[in-house]
Amino acid sequence: MTKDAAWTLETQLYGRAAFHISRVAPYAGIALGVDTNYVYMHSAEMSKTSLGFGMNLQTGIEIVATPSLGFKFGFDYHPGTDNIVEGVDASIEYYSLLLGASLHL
Repeated sequence: MTKDAAWTLETQLYGRAAFHISRVAPYAGIALGVDTNYVYMHSAEMSKTSLGFGMNLQTGIEIVATPSLGFKFGFDYHPGTDNIVEGVDASIEYYSLLLGASLHL
């Protein structure tokens, strides 16, 4: 078990556009902002925090099953637009899938 730690905080402004066709709404979105990256290495007793440009691209579809219940299926991509630690050529890049439901009361 190591005592190393690393995390990323994304502070972003989101925008989304959807095209509503009856009970189906395909959408596309983008988020831009600041990624705050923190790394701690126990063996060297060193920590480093860096700020960088963060961006997420998203697409998906929302389907309304009933007037009060909807389902969402989506995809999110975060390209490696910043460096985890300044001076090191490494970044955080990921893909994610979104599956969810919404209940309208």
